[in-house]
Amino acid sequence: MKLIKEIQEMTNQTTTKIRDSFIFYRSFYQSIKKLPAKDKAEIFDAICNYALDGQEIEMSIVPEALFTVIKPNLDANRRKWENGCKEKKKDDELEESKPEAKDKQTESKPEGNVNVNKDKEENKDLESESQFQTFWETYKEIHTSKGSKQDANKSFLKALKKSTFEEIMQGLKNYMADCHSKGSYTKQVVVWLNKECWKDEYSSKASEPKSDYAKWKEAHGR
Repeated sequence: MKLIKEIQEMTNQTTTKIRDSFIFYRSFYQSIKKLPAKDKAEIFDAICNYALDGQEIEMSIVPEALFTVIKPNLDANRRKWENGCKEKKKDDELEESKPEAKDKQTESKPEGNVNVNKDKEENKDLESESQFQTFWETYKEIHTSKGSKQDANKSFLKALKKSTFEEIMQGLKNYMADCHSKGSYTKQVVVWLNKECWKDEYSSKASEPKSDYAKWKEAHGR
């Protein structure tokens, strides 16, 4: 028995945990969907390689720039996954070390719901991090001195309780278009968020992406 246990321990030390899945956020898709097909294929391949196997591949300029923005979210997601693996291993080791008397127990506490809720909360936090990163990088196109990132993140999370991420981003695009057309002063991120400026009406608005049906009508002259 001692020999078998030693072999199992050696196997556990030499075996690398393989990741079977990862979280792909809507904000990733929104950033990628307008790219040309070749660039889109490159960035999808890069995300999968890095998220699943931790490998970075060579890319052309545009996909590489976009991947740089997405990468911190993939790193945060991987760290949570690795910590989860470590916790599971500790639980397994503790379970094996318990005396056989555990079989005499007649009741067990339901822990499934607790784990599910915990996973949902972690996924929601990761998505919020990804959305804020996209918002933050977009805002710097009109205001390089954006102020405290930590304060901006707090204001952004409050804004998400009042409006959807899509509504905030569309409001930001309208604000950017208005600033560009007028050459006007731009507000600090925290000020813009706290005053709910994404809800404001602007004389210049960013064009919203056309639907597939609208594109078909244009192509057929209807």
